[in-house]
Amino acid sequence: MIEKQPQDLESYFLIKGRFKGANSNKFGLFILFLSLSQKAIDNVFVAASHYSSVYELSPSSPWNLFEEKIIQFKWQGETIANTSNDLQLLLLNTIKADIIDEFIDAINTNNLHKVEHTLMGIISKGVLDKSLSVEVKAEKVSYTDIIRVKDERARKEKEEREAKEREEVRKIQESRYKVEDGAVILPINLVLAPVSGIPIYDITANEMIMIKLDATTEKGNYFIDLLNARGPNGEIIPLKSVVKDIIQNSLGEYELLVEIGPGIYGKNVEREKVKVKKYELNEERIKTSAAAAESPDKATKKIPVKSSSVGQTKDYFIWLVGAITFLLAILIMYLIFSGIL
Repeated sequence: MIEKQPQDLESYFLIKGRFKGANSNKFGLFILFLSLSQKAIDNVFVAASHYSSVYELSPSSPWNLFEEKIIQFKWQGETIANTSNDLQLLLLNTIKADIIDEFIDAINTNNLHKVEHTLMGIISKGVLDKSLSVEVKAEKVSYTDIIRVKDERARKEKEEREAKEREEVRKIQESRYKVEDGAVILPINLVLAPVSGIPIYDITANEMIMIKLDATTEKGNYFIDLLNARGPNGEIIPLKSVVKDIIQNSLGEYELLVEIGPGIYGKNVEREKVKVKKYELNEERIKTSAAAAESPDKATKKIPVKSSSVGQTKDYFIWLVGAITFLLAILIMYLIFSGIL
């Protein structure tokens, strides 16, 4: 592997190539890392295959893409593993200092045919095919460029791996949620209260918290309108919900399942230890009182009646919509199983 030099002036000639054998029906890609300071092969990657699609990648492609494709072909099982490994060892053991000097001189004088001729002789022995053709291109890169590309690739691979792990964990956790047949589970966002809220790790089942339906999906928008949870300016209005289940998964995330109404549930996954706004019974009274303070002449008519009825009316509406949705789902399932639909 590539090791950092005392001075960050190390450069490499990267020889990117492809080959095809008419008799053996073998195709392949390879990339050689030649250290200019050490005059040695630092690393070799080879992908040999019976699939002609491997040969479609041009050696003119950037070295990082060329190397990624070789690795990708191997991961996808599109290579002949034994042949690929044997060719890597053959190139490492055959290309010594004298050949490397020839390669460096040929690249500097733009005489790549000489490099192709030498590599053709080596590879043809490895694949046992004298009717072999080789095409190469050379690219000069610094040690810093190589490390930067490899670090970036490692970071992306780690992110992809972690995302896949999270998705697998979520699929496993999804099966533990027990809801009645015909019920819907909607994506939700928690309403946060950094000062007065309850820490997410202290939330327990049957706790009443405030949530907002997620408006990023068509399904979410449908229920937002169905539950009258959209304000006059398009803002999403918070709804109260009952916590049915909360766990901390193996990734350290908090997963909440809440009930918004009959047959209507919400799910949220939170990584941070946030504080969640609890539902306060007197919240509607406070809002109504504030509205009355702005209109004193209407206060005597509205405060006694609406301070208690507004919240109830909204709750009845949510439960009524949920009940209707639940009954319709059961009716549709009955019609399907009975053969009527």
